[in-house]
Amino acid sequence: MNFFQFERQGVFMASVRLTHLWSSVYGITLKIKSESASIDDCRSILSQAIATAHDLGAKRLELRLCTETLHFDSLAHPLQQLGFQRQHDRFEFKRELSKLPNDTGSPLVWKSAEELEYNREQIAAAVERVTEGDPDYDPAELPSDFIEDFVNHPQLTSGPECISLGFLHGQFAALTVAQVDPTSGWSRISYMGVVPALRRKGLGIWVHRRGFALMKRQHGTHYHGGTSAKNEPMVRLFKKHGCDLYRRLQVWRLALNDGGHP
Repeated sequence: MNFFQFERQGVFMASVRLTHLWSSVYGITLKIKSESASIDDCRSILSQAIATAHDLGAKRLELRLCTETLHFDSLAHPLQQLGFQRQHDRFEFKRELSKLPNDTGSPLVWKSAEELEYNREQIAAAVERVTEGDPDYDPAELPSDFIEDFVNHPQLTSGPECISLGFLHGQFAALTVAQVDPTSGWSRISYMGVVPALRRKGLGIWVHRRGFALMKRQHGTHYHGGTSAKNEPMVRLFKKHGCDLYRRLQVWRLALNDGGHP
């Protein structure tokens, strides 16, 4: 993680946090702490983060901009000048895991990738099947790169035991991946999905609940999840399970070429 901060006369104005997400994708978090911070201040520290990301080998940056950020309405133009493109809106939710249901009664039979002795190629193939047509998945992303965070994460629990595959009548039907920060109990469902032929048949609730069970098994304490605002079935699942809307975001992306420029 890299941190960039701008101060004026000893007063903290704004900061940017650069975090490795997965493969060659990095995330940027912009925080503006003072009304006196200018758009030029923000552009300056964002430029520093972009240059550092390039030095780290990033091919893409993703900025999730909270709609409550100071100067929110004025940031679109400088982001476009830096080469960012707006993608979609995102909703994020939170809930204490102790308040979430288990998956007792699920029609799905679950096996971990560890139990199935799946290698990376087999895990990637399963991910490819459930990501088809998913509005939360970037089709430009290779499944083999996409799963890197699942199998080898430096801060979160990871590995084939965190990857759970669901079967219906003996056929592969769904997948969920849950990971926990052991130091804080912060938990996420890194990915969940159902194969296209079985969508809209009520299985999503059980896939979500399987994620809850996995996070609890890994000693997680609080769940933080999110989805594209366009993914109405997933938004309904969050609400059905009593998850509280935490924040609304705009997602912006910047592609970096080998020269480090958009």
